[in-house]
Amino acid sequence: MSNGIGWNLYFPASKDILNSFTVEENTLQLNSFAEISMQVGLFSAALVSGILYRYIGFENILLLGTSLFFVALVIFALVKYQESDKVEAIEQQGVFAYLTGHKWLLILGLVLYIPFIGANVINTTLPGYIQAHLSGNSISYGFIDTMYGVGACLAGGLLPVIAKSINKEHLIFPLFSIAVLLGVVLVLNHSLALTAGYIFLLGSVGPAIRTIIYTRTMEEITVN
Repeated sequence: MSNGIGWNLYFPASKDILNSFTVEENTLQLNSFAEISMQVGLFSAALVSGILYRYIGFENILLLGTSLFFVALVIFALVKYQESDKVEAIEQQGVFAYLTGHKWLLILGLVLYIPFIGANVINTTLPGYIQAHLSGNSISYGFIDTMYGVGACLAGGLLPVIAKSINKEHLIFPLFSIAVLLGVVLVLNHSLALTAGYIFLLGSVGPAIRTIIYTRTMEEITVN
């Protein structure tokens, strides 16, 4: 519960800080780069997590994670940024008053929340799915979980290129459709190798949806 509260406080705050670096022309590129940076950390951890769990145990993994949080605090202390006037105006207006005047944000938030639910369901069920359904082990889990991050990095790199020729909002429906299809396929799947491919594709789809919606939100808030 503590970890969940910390993450959900950190994530919107980090997006607000990211918004202070953006202009309308580079919002998609910055969001894509932020997604790539996060996923590199996630899939790097996933790649070694199964091995670490087998050889050093869960308690030592927690100690290692705690140490990395302190390292992150030191790095963040070196970051220089400046809050913009639009952020101060939003804070003075109040969160609920702002959302009441911008109901589209609530709708967009619901759409954004769906890929998060999907990603959390995958992360929660994937260890049991691999062990019970596919007869894999912790190393298999680490490798397969890594493929999600690899797919997300690929999506982060390709999305700004694709958006030059296709309206990014038009990609949301096809991406959701692909995610649903992949979920059905995973239910019927019995191969570790194919699972890695399916998770790779899911990793490409979910973060792409999030990046598009984050970008759209930042563009609208900047305009308003």
